[in-house]
Amino acid sequence: MLPPRRAHDPSDLRFRLPDCNAYLVRIARAELRVFPAVKDVVHRGCDIVSVIYEGTPEASAWVAQLDRHGVRLEILIDEDLTAGAA
Repeated sequence: MLPPRRAHDPSDLRFRLPDCNAYLVRIARAELRVFPAVKDVVHRGCDIVSVIYEGTPEASAWVAQLDRHGVRLEILIDEDLTAGAA
């Protein structure tokens, strides 16, 4: 059994990073570090990355920050959440 999650444990939000490669992950990691809540960017395979953060996610701001640097980041919508809305 897993221990209960503490309020200050990091969370992650998954994104699509088209044409993902190690260079783009490094750019995303460096550029998103301007946000104090962002702790890391982790490549999950293919073109999926997770932004590891604490507190409230600022997904739109993260996308805009990378867009200013020519890196496209797309928020992935959890299929379970969208299925429940239908």
